Amino acid sequence: KHSSAVTSLRVSITVTMGSSTTITTPDESSLSKENYKAMADVRRSLWMEGFKGMGYGAIFGFAIHSGTKAMQSWSMKRANVASGSTDATARHYLFRGLAFTKNTAFLSVMAGGALGAFLLSSTAGKNEVHNLHPVFDLGKKNTFRTRYQMLAQQSQAIDEEKAREHRRLNRRETITDRMVYGKGLSDCGRTENDEKN
Repeated sequence: KHSSAVTSLRVSITVTMGSSTTITTPDESSLSKENYKAMADVRRSLWMEGFKGMGYGAIFGFAIHSGTKAMQSWSMKRANVASGSTDATARHYLFRGLAFTKNTAFLSVMAGGALGAFLLSSTAGKNEVHNLHPVFDLGKKNTFRTRYQMLAQQSQAIDEEKAREHRRLNRRETITDRMVYGKGLSDCGRTENDEKN
């Protein structure tokens, strides 16, 4: 049960977060009962809304097909074109060249169902994703870095090391100058008049 919940979490992360954000799957031992319940609720909501969208879309697709077919029949009657007439191609009417059959009705139902399922399940996912934020936070502990991020971090470390080496060389040069020209560290605040006296 828990492994299936983590698998569905991986799918939910891929769907809701997209490819730009990478989150590792948290360990099953780090998930609480509330986390499992949240994942199950989101999964249930996605399935339910998907099935509702499929039903609504199928009905809508069939209605569009029937309405279009009725409009074509009405237009053909106004143009005095009998069904199966040889001069049908010479007349002008709505949706000329389209034949509405059982195949087109089946296509309309399937296409409407697929579109409705996609729209409603996507909407449900965007509305329910806030319930998974605690689970996402658990997976952020070991975040994956892209090659660009690793190169940028290495470049920043090299720049910091160069700056540190530059400061070290400046300190050595300053100390060397003070020792060579007779100015000790304790003589830093003395003026030329004090040295003459």
